[in-house]
Amino acid sequence: MTNILDLLAGSLDGNTISKLDQQVGIGDKNKTAAALEGISKVILAGINRNAQTSEGLQSLNNALEKDHRGDIFNDVLGNLLNQDARRSQVQGYDRTLNGAGILRHVLGGNENSVFDSLSKSTNVDKGKLLSLAIKFAPFILGALGKAKRENGLDSNGLGSLLGSVMNSVTSNSSSQSNILNSILDQDGDGNIVDDVAGIGKKIFGGLFK
Repeated sequence: MTNILDLLAGSLDGNTISKLDQQVGIGDKNKTAAALEGISKVILAGINRNAQTSEGLQSLNNALEKDHRGDIFNDVLGNLLNQDARRSQVQGYDRTLNGAGILRHVLGGNENSVFDSLSKSTNVDKGKLLSLAIKFAPFILGALGKAKRENGLDSNGLGSLLGSVMNSVTSNSSSQSNILNSILDQDGDGNIVDDVAGIGKKIFGGLFK
């Protein structure tokens, strides 16, 4: 079974994150790596939550079959750092690289409060954090799509894959799952949440050690 967390980690080496850090303007590649941790885990949690209904799971399955099959990993740097150009030049990439659309679909009305919480927990400017998320969100769906295609998964298999991923992210801890859920359910009241980058499995944390 394709491990999507390993796929995500393997797609970003230290040089790539340094370039991404410079483009987004955070100015600290370690902060950028930590921000990617939080972004990845919250987006995965949002995808998993949306897929708990049969309609949501089928919608995700259709999106992965049509627009997010994993081809994005054929050129990580180009698709990560030059998304606007790729969306206009490569047929079909308008939907594949539409990170802003992915965030709206996955997080819905919680998007603003989610990034308020992530900004506080990662100490990264909200606008820069959102820019980073827009760039990386297509890779998260692409990783799911690649795993689905390579393992021949139907919608039921996709649901099982998501469950396995979330167990890995939260290290089978219900308290850590609750932290993610609390972020997704934030009502914008300004409460500072626990550091999402510290939850469960480290995806990018060892890049600069």
